[in-house]
Amino acid sequence: MPAFVLAEIKIQDPEVYKQYASKTPETLQKHGGEFVIRGQEVHVLEGEWNEDRLVLLKFRDASAAQAWYDSDDYQAVRGLRAQASEGRLLLVEV
Repeated sequence: MPAFVLAEIKIQDPEVYKQYASKTPETLQKHGGEFVIRGQEVHVLEGEWNEDRLVLLKFRDASAAQAWYDSDDYQAVRGLRAQASEGRLLLVEV
């Protein structure tokens, strides 16, 4: 079953975040992941939205998503995201 990683991000350092964003696609490809949503404008229908960026990634299953997140490739660039932003990453199985 497909699995998704949803990221809600508040960017604090746009220049460092750009470095992270430029390196992430290669890490996804190695694990069969793909972008479904990548930073498009969010229109709030109800409630509040206080983040700068919404990203939705799709994987063939939860184990592939977890393997991507735990991979040496992603962990090498993850520090850039942590340095440049605050946020949440959620793994959702469908």
